[in-house]
Amino acid sequence: NNKNNQPYISAVRKVEVGNGNTRIGSSAFYSYTNLTDIAIPDSVTNIDSYTFYQCHNLTSINIPDSVTNIGGYAFDSCRNLTNITIPDSVTHIEGRAFQQCINLTNVTLPDGLTSIDVNTFYSCYNLTNITIPDSVTNIGGYAFYCCRTLTNITLPDGLTNIRYSAFQQCSNLTNITIPDSVTNIETDAFTDCYSLAKVRFNGVTPPTLASSNTFARLPSDCIISVPVGCLEAYTTATNYPSATTYTYVEE
Repeated sequence: NNKNNQPYISAVRKVEVGNGNTRIGSSAFYSYTNLTDIAIPDSVTNIDSYTFYQCHNLTSINIPDSVTNIGGYAFDSCRNLTNITIPDSVTHIEGRAFQQCINLTNVTLPDGLTSIDVNTFYSCYNLTNITIPDSVTNIGGYAFYCCRTLTNITLPDGLTNIRYSAFQQCSNLTNITIPDSVTNIETDAFTDCYSLAKVRFNGVTPPTLASSNTFARLPSDCIISVPVGCLEAYTTATNYPSATTYTYVEE
């Protein structure tokens, strides 16, 4: 743990983790601000919490297929990290793992991941592309909060829950389709999505909206699309955008 033993680490640029290690411990490279290159051996199965926290100059990293878990805050504030591919061996990414990676543009998430935890990509301002696998059933609170460069995202068909503020302030998101598997969308999930031109609901039964702020402050010309024959069900459902303000269409 290097969290409280910092005097010598700021100059370190390259690190090689020894073969045989099965985990990179909590805070192992905490605030190695000049670290640019690290080699992780295939023996590692776990990247613990805060492992690369505030490694400001880390631009890329190869996560081997042996890794199954990425801990909370593991890459938090790696502000020059631009791309990351997470292998399919990873089944759990803990909350805040990539928050404030402000230059992260592309992420590939692993097949088999079931949840995107709280604040995972919080304030990743330049995130433009992310693929969410079909295995994901839950998107946690603030998961993509203020990902303001994100224009499109495909939600998987098995998704059931979209938690509070999950996409709040995704100010350039233009279209979103809510799969028919979604049963619950919490408050502020799509608040302040100022560029949303269309919200498409695929479910015959409207998902439960936790509050009237779930889709607050959308542009006035945003179209709400619902399945044919379901117009009344959606326009009279609790907490849905007002049919006197927004245009509902059946498609």
